[in-house]
Amino acid sequence: MGATGKLDDVEIMKRLLKYFGLTDSLNLVNLSKGTTMKDVRLKAGDLQGFNYILIELVNTKGLGLNLSGRSAEQRALVHQWLQYNILHLTDKTSITEYVLKEMDSYLVPCTFFAGHNLTLADPVIYLSLYPVFMDMSFQEKEKYPNLSRWFRLIQEDSELRGKNKKVPFASVPLYNTTNLFH
Repeated sequence: MGATGKLDDVEIMKRLLKYFGLTDSLNLVNLSKGTTMKDVRLKAGDLQGFNYILIELVNTKGLGLNLSGRSAEQRALVHQWLQYNILHLTDKTSITEYVLKEMDSYLVPCTFFAGHNLTLADPVIYLSLYPVFMDMSFQEKEKYPNLSRWFRLIQEDSELRGKNKKVPFASVPLYNTTNLFH
């Protein structure tokens, strides 16, 4: 799965800070060219890693209750999906069919990655998956119906989507995906 229009980690981090209303915090984070989500640091202090920095900034601004999780279980899920993003989605070569199927099956009973309301995890994962979905054919997207449903929902937020084009989806199934790979 190639990735056209790939955003680098620095661009993703800047877009997420802007999306969450944390543009005034951009000067607190060292986002020099080539910085990755794993090695980003606060300029003052020893907090490292974008997940931890994002959670800290969101909580500091009083947005944490809604975005980092409303319960201990949801907070744990947000942390889990942010870590999953770092491990499996920031390196585009590691986004395999297995990873996409795993994410698709996870979304069967829920609307978002940490339950039934949008959390920090969803915009982060959206920006990581955008180039992958942009490269997929209609048929490939239909192999992941729950992940595609989630992606279509998230991309409706024009502020998050930014200058990205909407990823097109077929409005009716084009293929019978149950017999496609047997």
